[in-house]
Amino acid sequence: MTLFKALLFAGAAFVAAPSFASFPADSLTASALAAAADGNPEAAIDLLLDAQRADTTWHCELIAAGEELEDCRLSPRWAALTAENERRTAIAHPEYDHALRRELLDLYDADQNPRGRLIMAGKQNPDDRETLSRLWKDIREADSINQPRATAMLDSLGWIPSAKVGAAAQGLFFVVQHADPATIGRYIDLFEKAALAGELPRKLFAKMKDRSLLYSGQPQIYGTQKVRQADTGKMIIWRLRDKTEVNALRREMDLPPLSPEDFADAME
Repeated sequence: MTLFKALLFAGAAFVAAPSFASFPADSLTASALAAAADGNPEAAIDLLLDAQRADTTWHCELIAAGEELEDCRLSPRWAALTAENERRTAIAHPEYDHALRRELLDLYDADQNPRGRLIMAGKQNPDDRETLSRLWKDIREADSINQPRATAMLDSLGWIPSAKVGAAAQGLFFVVQHADPATIGRYIDLFEKAALAGELPRKLFAKMKDRSLLYSGQPQIYGTQKVRQADTGKMIIWRLRDKTEVNALRREMDLPPLSPEDFADAME
């Protein structure tokens, strides 16, 4: 993303977010999202810390659980930022089950952070096979712990509504999204209902639906899943069910359109 596009993103984020009430803090938040989208996580954290200083009551669910700030989570400064965000959230939302929220956010971190470390290592040292292998092992070990925790919670509690825990239930989604096909199939209807009810971002459910189709060898609907070409090693979009309708369907799920380059590389 170019700086110009990032600035446009910042403006769009500021205008579109209905929860924005305090101009200084929320303008800084929009700029932080733009910085993160442009690949500058430390700049994004600087801006989020500025937002906290600008408004002593400001808090943001994207800090708790949100793909938009994923690259920021590996910074040494992230823990202090999130701790203050959670302190403020607890004051603003005494009605939440904060013990359950903490458990869900811990699950979110335990799923996402090992994957973030792998992605970062792959960018920095793609030929360091020893490190990449070790990080993959860390992910498998984390999944072996996280998945029984998540499925036990889903079996006993079902989908946990945002009125009870805010956005923290997304931790359950990500753990199941990274599980085996049978586990995804077991809970996909539950996640679809949550997405239709506005309890889960639709773009997340679109990824789960596409992944389920990929696992079963069927064409995907939304074009969110990629596979690696055996001959070139390049990641390309898995087969699409309907190329003519995919961008309209993506729009319904709050996903950006596929580019002409994406279509050119898509698997037939």
